[in-house]
Amino acid sequence: QALAVSLFSDTFKLTQSYNYDLEDNHSDALKLALSWSDLQLAYVMQYTYGYDFDSDDGWVERDNKEFLPYNASIAYSTTNKKFTYWKNRISFAPSLSTSLVADFLRPTNSYFKFIPAITFKINDFLDLTFSSESRNSVCYRYVQDFLGNSGLVPGETDVLTDLLDSFDFADDTKRKSSGFKLKSFEIKLTHNLHDWDMNLDFKVSPRFISTTKTYDFSPYFSLSVLWRPMESMKTEIVDDYGSWELNPSDDNN
Repeated sequence: QALAVSLFSDTFKLTQSYNYDLEDNHSDALKLALSWSDLQLAYVMQYTYGYDFDSDDGWVERDNKEFLPYNASIAYSTTNKKFTYWKNRISFAPSLSTSLVADFLRPTNSYFKFIPAITFKINDFLDLTFSSESRNSVCYRYVQDFLGNSGLVPGETDVLTDLLDSFDFADDTKRKSSGFKLKSFEIKLTHNLHDWDMNLDFKVSPRFISTTKTYDFSPYFSLSVLWRPMESMKTEIVDDYGSWELNPSDDNN
């Protein structure tokens, strides 16, 4: 069973789907999604194995499958907003994508993701994009006291204090224990060379080295040149039951 509703010129959308297994006589999946402009909400239930937390072994899978809440999420993604200057020769476009996912099976796996970006464009000559991704994988510790599971995830339980600690460069202990981590920083440059595009990509993404218990910040750099063929150079080859034809006319179709 499925349902889709769209209102106000597609500004408001509601989708819902439900699957039932007639052979085994149980509900299999339920998905609900609601979007309003740039904001999206989602809720999922599935027929799957649940988990129980054990202080020694962590999350232990149950023996039998059940129809359980799987996850819920809230996401916000801005549409492309472009600001132009100097007779449209220069423009910049900021963007933001963020999401919060609550894992109902193993709540400590809930996470928050934050991806801002900005693109500068100079008169079809140069495109320059700066973007970064931050992630918090310990969101559960901010609500564990309220849910009666104090101490399940160690660390600062006040979200604002934890966020400020991530910018405390004077105290390495606080900054490293903060749940807000920078996952990547990237710079992309595209230079228009008439029939060619030159692309530069510079990315820094911390990698944890398990042998030394340290993080590696070695950057990744790539350079590529892409040819944009002229319209007259484009061609079409059609296989008509073993007979090959180059640029077939519309009369033959």
